[in-house]
Amino acid sequence: GSAQRFLEADRTLRRIEEQQSPFSADLSRLASKVSLRLDDFDRALDMAKQAAADSPRQEDHIWLGQVLGIVGQRAWAETRTAEADRIWGEAEKELRRAVEQSHNSPDAWVAMIQFLVRTAQKEKAEEAVAEAEGKIPVEQAPLALAQCYEVMGDREMAEKKYLAAVAAAPADVTVLRRLVEFYLRTGKTRDAQTHLKRIVAGEMKAGGQHLVWARRALALILAGQGTYDSLRQGLELVEENLRTARAVQDLRAKAVLLSAHPQRQENNKPAK
Repeated sequence: GSAQRFLEADRTLRRIEEQQSPFSADLSRLASKVSLRLDDFDRALDMAKQAAADSPRQEDHIWLGQVLGIVGQRAWAETRTAEADRIWGEAEKELRRAVEQSHNSPDAWVAMIQFLVRTAQKEKAEEAVAEAEGKIPVEQAPLALAQCYEVMGDREMAEKKYLAAVAAAPADVTVLRRLVEFYLRTGKTRDAQTHLKRIVAGEMKAGGQHLVWARRALALILAGQGTYDSLRQGLELVEENLRTARAVQDLRAKAVLLSAHPQRQENNKPAK
């Protein structure tokens, strides 16, 4: 299972660590992620600190800030509130450093606002969103702010920003995908379906992975509609993906569609 794979990854990384000292920042960050999945919080934090030490890269400081946030949440859950506050102070400092070092990168701002929301610092989060609005480069602002407002729970503003991002880059399928994923997360399947149909029909130029994703996402929406026609269309979309590659996600989607099929449900009814 996945736990076994993480244990094997951890053993491999520890062997590399014995032979290579100090670890590179990339390996340290990877070791930190694996340790976190194994609930080894001390090692996860040590490795994150090692990755961020003297690193000029925003991702190393973002990761350290995120790990500190998780370790702080654990302390809070165990009623070690003073320790949690201290650790969260370090986390915020690290995330602010990432914002400064990255010259207002959207990723760094989003990570910091997520942290403030998750640690129930709503006022600070609102101040950070207002600050980010004036500092994130104009061309990157709508998409970044959409994520920030979504994290804040302001779905109306988030949708406005996602739509603004799509309007600013109408031919960019990656941006449209972010809007569709927002609609799927918030249960607005009709809006998601409209855009997915455009991608699947070829109205938008989409690379292989985006097209495969769009077919699968549309198929699962159709599965939820439960009519014979919608299930047939959904199966056709998934089969089209499976003709090029047998991805686990598509096999699962096919299973969902087959289990929702009216004929299958009729056959599975217990005999009277």
